[in-house]
Amino acid sequence: MIRSAFVNAPSPSPSRHDPVGTALDAWHETQLADPAYARAVAANDVADQIAVSILRARLALGMSQAELASRVGTSNTAISRLESGGHRPSISTLERVADALGLRLVIGLEAPPR
Repeated sequence: MIRSAFVNAPSPSPSRHDPVGTALDAWHETQLADPAYARAVAANDVADQIAVSILRARLALGMSQAELASRVGTSNTAISRLESGGHRPSISTLERVADALGLRLVIGLEAPPR
């Protein structure tokens, strides 16, 4: 798993007492046994973690998407895609975003949870 270190963003945790989504959660757990499904979920998790990190860092600085885009040298649309989790940016893009936010990009690898 790759973790973004722009900002330590806590992971949302669903309530154990909330019955909404229980059937979907159970289905999801069974589907994780399929390696292709598990890879797709992991890929989305990385994009989502990056998106949340960029969004939180930008908001903490009181910066608009337009201002961040200008500092990065890209379009508002590109920043919007990054913050939606719908785009997996290159390392060079992440370096430019980190620099524009006054941060350092840190990329690491860790063993998957068991």
